[in-house]
Amino acid sequence: MASSRPNEKKSRTSLSLEEKLHMIRLSESGMSNTEIGRRLGIVRQTVSQVIMSKEKFLKEVRNATPTNTKRIRQRCSLIADMEKILTVWIEDQTSRNIPLSQDIIQFKALALFNTMKAKRGQEASEDKS
Repeated sequence: MASSRPNEKKSRTSLSLEEKLHMIRLSESGMSNTEIGRRLGIVRQTVSQVIMSKEKFLKEVRNATPTNTKRIRQRCSLIADMEKILTVWIEDQTSRNIPLSQDIIQFKALALFNTMKAKRGQEASEDKS
């Protein structure tokens, strides 16, 4: 028999540190991950991941991180900057009708990344002095 739920993809939601601490407290009181998930409207796997990482969240509380803080994944600016330069390089090579393969692009990306990483590392050490 088919499920009565529509095939809608749930959007990703961020949990605040306060919500994660609440899950940890419920778990420590003896409630199962499935029960916590049902009670809070969260998938059991998410509850399990929070419980498994509870030391990390408790450390954040000890370090006085505001409990309403939500973590947002952010790409390293070095990678984003390298991708912009790589895109310009690819467009330049294409406009010159120079054939490009995946291996050539990967090699160039790695070379750009290592050069930029070394340059930024040197800049960071100069800022500290």
